[in-house]
Amino acid sequence: MITCFGSLNADFIYELDHMPAVGQTVRSRRLRIEAGGKGANQALAAALDGAAVAMVGAVGCDPLAELALSALRAAGVDVGSVVAGDAPTGTASIYVDADGDNETVIAAGANDEASAGQLDDAALAATTILLLQLETPVSEAERLLARAKVAGVRTLC
Repeated sequence: MITCFGSLNADFIYELDHMPAVGQTVRSRRLRIEAGGKGANQALAAALDGAAVAMVGAVGCDPLAELALSALRAAGVDVGSVVAGDAPTGTASIYVDADGDNETVIAAGANDEASAGQLDDAALAATTILLLQLETPVSEAERLLARAKVAGVRTLC
């Protein structure tokens, strides 16, 4: 089992002819709204590659939460340790120009409410690999890494 402690976002991806200059407004050729977050993206990739995966993180109590979770559920990722926080679901605005260069702005939202305590010791002991990306509070990642070390769990940051 791979356990991923990380971020879950709703990504707003704007396809542009060129990046705007300071103070300039540009029209997007296309807008895509997709599930994202470094943690969720890695959990999804591992599940699609055939691994058993559990996701640990936080979303908000808002319509974007379902978007952030839907692809994980569809791929068979265990999302039972994802909590609904007080803050809105995390978001990212991603601007991609015609050359494929991109700029990203994130609002962490509920990702800042993710806690090492969401994963109990029994679940941690069943983990073969603990995967972290540090888009959650670093102090919580450190707490989880310390517990993983005691449990003999391999970690990847």
